[in-house]
Amino acid sequence: MIFLLNYLIRRFFRIYPLFFLYLLLGLVTSLTLWKIFEFRSPLGIPFYLSVNSFIDHLILEQGRGVTWSILVEFRYYFVLPLLALTYSVVLKSRLIPSIILTVILIVLSQIFWPESETVVNDSRLGPYLPIFFMGSLLALVFHRWQESTLKNSRRALVTIEVLGLLALTAIVLMTPSIASVIMGEAIAFNYYHKQIMLFGLLWSIVLFSCVAGLGILKKFFENKVLRYLGFISFSVYLWHIVVLDLVRFSKITIPGKGWIILVITILISHISWAVIEKPLSKVKLRKG
Repeated sequence: MIFLLNYLIRRFFRIYPLFFLYLLLGLVTSLTLWKIFEFRSPLGIPFYLSVNSFIDHLILEQGRGVTWSILVEFRYYFVLPLLALTYSVVLKSRLIPSIILTVILIVLSQIFWPESETVVNDSRLGPYLPIFFMGSLLALVFHRWQESTLKNSRRALVTIEVLGLLALTAIVLMTPSIASVIMGEAIAFNYYHKQIMLFGLLWSIVLFSCVAGLGILKKFFENKVLRYLGFISFSVYLWHIVVLDLVRFSKITIPGKGWIILVITILISHISWAVIEKPLSKVKLRKG
C-alpha cells in the first residue's frame, strides 16, 4: 500500500506543482497584462485564462496550449497501477498472455478512439492508450529479458541494437523539417500526428535497445548533456512557450534570436527544476 501511495505522490509532485505555477502565471497575466498595457482585449502569457478556465485546468478538465499532454499523462497514472497488477498478479508476469492482453486493449482503444480521428493537441486519453500500453508492456518484457538466457547471446544483443538504430533513424526521418528536405516538398508539422501506434512501436524498440542492446544507443543517451536536458525537459516543455511569447511580445529583432531563446529557456528551466522539481521529487511516505 505504501508503494502505491508513494507512486501516486511521486507522480503528483513530479508534475502538478510546476503545472499549477504555469497556470497561475497565465491567470495573473490574463487579469493584469491587458490593463497595464491598455490592450483592447484580455491577453495572457502563455495563454489567456479566466478564473473558471483556470479551475478547469487544475481539475484536468481542460488543456490549452502544451498543457493538453499533462491531462493525458495524469489520466494514465490512474490506469497504470491496474494494468501493472493485472500483469503481475492475474497473469503472473507471463509474457505471452500479457502480450495478448495488451494487443486486445490496443485494438479496443482503436475501436473506441481511432487514431485516424485524433486532432492536434487532443487531450483525451483514449487515442494515446496504444503508446501507454506499449510502454507498460515494455517494462514487463525487460523484466523477463533479465531472467532470460538470451541476454548472454551476442547475436540477440546485436539484433536488438540494430533494430533500435533503425527505429531511431525512422523517427528522425519522420521529423517534418527533415522529411521536407528528403521528399523535396513542404511537410506540415502535424503530418505524422496520427501515426500514434507507429511512434509507440518505434520508441518502444529504441528504449528496449537502450537497456538490452550492445550499448551503443545507451551510451549515446547517457551523454551528460542529454541527461541534463532530460532532467529539465518538463520545465523546458512548459517555459519555452513563455519565452517565445515574451520575445514575440517585445518584437525584438536581433541576429541569432533562436539561439538566444534557447539559452534563456534552458536557464529558466534549470532554475525551475532546481527550485521546484528536484526538491519535490524526493517527497515520499516512509514505512513505520
